[in-house]
Amino acid sequence: MSNDFIYEFRNECKKNREYLGYSFYDVSVSLIDVSEADYENFENGKCMLSKENIERLARVLCVKRPISFDIN
Repeated sequence: MSNDFIYEFRNECKKNREYLGYSFYDVSVSLIDVSEADYENFENGKCMLSKENIERLARVLCVKRPISFDIN
């Protein structure tokens, strides 16, 4: 994975977690062997999660953005 992708993914995780009103703890319990501090460090770019946890994180924090279009 490229550094740009990882940076963007972390930013999306943080933004979506805050949008959904989840705490670091709320997200960490949905991952495998990740503490609240570990997840906070992930969002702050201080550590990386396993592939399986990245996949779980994408499912937990997946937010479909509304599509705006002009009816006219």
